[in-house]
Amino acid sequence: MNTEDYACLNPQCPYFCITDDRIHALVGDGKHGHAEQIQTFRCQACHSTISARRHTPLYRLKTPSRQVAMVLSALAEGLDPSAAERVFGHRQATITTWLSRAGEHAHALYERFFCHLHLPYLKSDELRTRLRCAKQVLWLWLAIDPSRKSFLCFMWVLARKAQPIA
Repeated sequence: MNTEDYACLNPQCPYFCITDDRIHALVGDGKHGHAEQIQTFRCQACHSTISARRHTPLYRLKTPSRQVAMVLSALAEGLDPSAAERVFGHRQATITTWLSRAGEHAHALYERFFCHLHLPYLKSDELRTRLRCAKQVLWLWLAIDPSRKSFLCFMWVLARKAQPIA
């Protein structure tokens, strides 16, 4: 069982927050959950347990993860939460809770991976293309970190042909 990226969360444990599976003492400890099976890990040093969903928006949810993902995808596509209640059969308060938990998790990931970046190299690029009708031009500006292979900024502007772009 792959335990990489999981860690013991007991502050008194000598393996506290160590995610390297060659060092930490985590082992698989069965599964739990009624709607779907969720992996549980046990630290061999301090005997504390941790769910594979800990620190995710799905932690302690009883609804299957595929159903939550389907509702959140529909919301991302523009479906109103009250319409999602009618379509998927979950209360609007439940859907709003899922949405806020997913938003908080996305914010935490953004803070961890994209704030306080040290960028020794930054590549910027500009692309111009015409859409199917010749009256509109699409401008794309990109900022790329070549060492991490990540897009840091993506901006587009739809302009009419007669409008000058500065």
